[in-house]
Amino acid sequence: TVIILLIATIAAVYWLINDPSLAVFAFTSVLIIACPCALALTVPFTFGSTMRSFGRKGFYIKNTQVIEYLQKIDTIVFDKTGTLTHSRSMDTRFVGDTLSKEEQIMIKSLAANSSHPLSATIKEGIPYNGQYDVVNFKEIPAMGISGVINGNRINLGSKKFVTGKEDDAIESTNVYVFIENEVKGYYSIENRYRDGLKQVIENLKESYQLYLLSGDNEAEKKNLVPIFGSDTQLYFNQSPTDKKDFIKKLKEEGKKVLMVGDGLNDAGALMQSDVGITIADDIYSFSPACDGIIESSKFQILDRFIKYTNISLNIVKISFIISFIYNIVGIYFAVQGTLSPLIAAILMPLSSISVVAFATFMVNYTSR
Repeated sequence: TVIILLIATIAAVYWLINDPSLAVFAFTSVLIIACPCALALTVPFTFGSTMRSFGRKGFYIKNTQVIEYLQKIDTIVFDKTGTLTHSRSMDTRFVGDTLSKEEQIMIKSLAANSSHPLSATIKEGIPYNGQYDVVNFKEIPAMGISGVINGNRINLGSKKFVTGKEDDAIESTNVYVFIENEVKGYYSIENRYRDGLKQVIENLKESYQLYLLSGDNEAEKKNLVPIFGSDTQLYFNQSPTDKKDFIKKLKEEGKKVLMVGDGLNDAGALMQSDVGITIADDIYSFSPACDGIIESSKFQILDRFIKYTNISLNIVKISFIISFIYNIVGIYFAVQGTLSPLIAAILMPLSSISVVAFATFMVNYTSR
């Protein structure tokens, strides 16, 4: 603004000395032709088009600022259960006492009150219909859930939560069941990883530092080390507070952090990160802590969404250059007094239209 005002003033003074009839033309034409509308519209139109393009492809972000923040990240932290694994298609079997039909319906009723992926897996794995009312339902993060159904106290969760003992399982994720005064056994859950996981991680490793934070035990470590490449990047038995503190530590080291989780279970970590993204089987799930929601079926192109923000920012830069060139050419003629304010007033919105059209077209074209 200061530079434009100086150019307009210098042009006016020059023509006042040499040809006063052109002084007003030069002064007003410079101010009109250099109006920063094109510059001001470039970012919102480019990022707005990017936001719409993401939405059409299954990635829904809160606002256009998320695009700019995504472009700056250098570190990505993943949750495991429900994020890297399918939350509703894991292999489940019950180990322990035989459960009656009523007991299974009670377990299903309790699990239905939790948004945790393991609860969803158990609920989907019980074949019986029907549901009982749950009284005094409680959910303790990283531990389990409990409630009273038909007068029976039911606890569902980790071995420590249900029995008070540490879980030494190394082959699978176990969810223990306590009904009234007895531990009935546990659900042994074998994770199924999302399609394209290995390729997504390989692509992201080229540009970002990757970490895994999981609330489960180390049963899946042997499967994840070949994917992530180093067990130093894998952290298990992490509570929601541990995850939040880990991200806080990364940010204190100057890292720009993206957290990819499964929603409310990772709320603290998602909010602590610079950008929080939720992988959702149901995109209408309420996730106030995150900046974006991506359909689980689109997980295999997560790396493309993240990296496209660089292309989006480059389009902004090119649009800026076009706008500056337009202004320089316009000012060149305006200071000579050969460009009338009326013509300048016509050309100015044309520059805005051309830059906006270019930005919108380039986003639609490159996002394919």
